[in-house]
Amino acid sequence: MIWLNTILSGIAVIISFIVLWLTYLRRGMVKMTQPSLIAFVPENNSLKICLQTLLFSTSYKGNVIENVWIKLQNKQQCHCFTLWAYRGKGGGEIIKGSGLFISREGVPTMHYFMLNAFKQENIFIEDDIKLKVYCDIINCKYGVLLGEIELAFNKEHIDMLQKGTGILFDWNPTVPKYTPCISKPFDRTI
Repeated sequence: MIWLNTILSGIAVIISFIVLWLTYLRRGMVKMTQPSLIAFVPENNSLKICLQTLLFSTSYKGNVIENVWIKLQNKQQCHCFTLWAYRGKGGGEIIKGSGLFISREGVPTMHYFMLNAFKQENIFIEDDIKLKVYCDIINCKYGVLLGEIELAFNKEHIDMLQKGTGILFDWNPTVPKYTPCISKPFDRTI
């Protein structure tokens, strides 16, 4: 009978250590939900990309991210949108991204991505594109891929972008895919 008590006590200690590891000691990762809205806003001969999404941590303690960026890829080119900003709490002012605490409950906000101001590039979207969203977590050597999104552009969308009209892609969970919407005139507050 004593050996049974010893075995049960040992199992209880092992389970306690596992729970301690999973809740307090494990670093966890930052994750991103499917963005509900993606906007392409032509601005000053460049392009601004906006994402409405929730970032959340799998760690009990949360994570701190230093930066978020987007890689826009199509068959001919790849561009990195490294300037990041986001809306403050409650949809307030736009804040230049320089660190953000991500809790288990998450941070739902609009994220804005622009090309580096010192690197003037012409972006030509000519076909379907792929957006890859990355983040830098404090004390991690490499960027973490948060999500990959494929969007279909047709000739009308491309023409509208070249004319300075923005395009919204709204997530449709019943299909499931992004539905494009051309906005005339485009709301510059996005």
